[in-house]
Amino acid sequence: MDEPKKEKISASNSLSGKIEGFSGNQAVIILNDGQKINWPVAELPANTGISSPVTLKLLSEETEEQEREKLAKNILNEILK
Repeated sequence: MDEPKKEKISASNSLSGKIEGFSGNQAVIILNDGQKINWPVAELPANTGISSPVTLKLLSEETEEQEREKLAKNILNEILK
């Protein structure tokens, strides 16, 4: 059985939109293609409100770990400059 291809972060792994409003403890996000998604208010980034632009990223656990490692390396490289 073939192994699945390694995931790469790209625009195809994300969806962009803006916060349209709030309904109880859910933020209503309207995506650029018109779809609406409810997202927990507690999981929103700080200082976001109505009309705030947002990007939703879909990552596997493996890809998320790779992204964290990449970020850590970039931070260390900046410190060591």
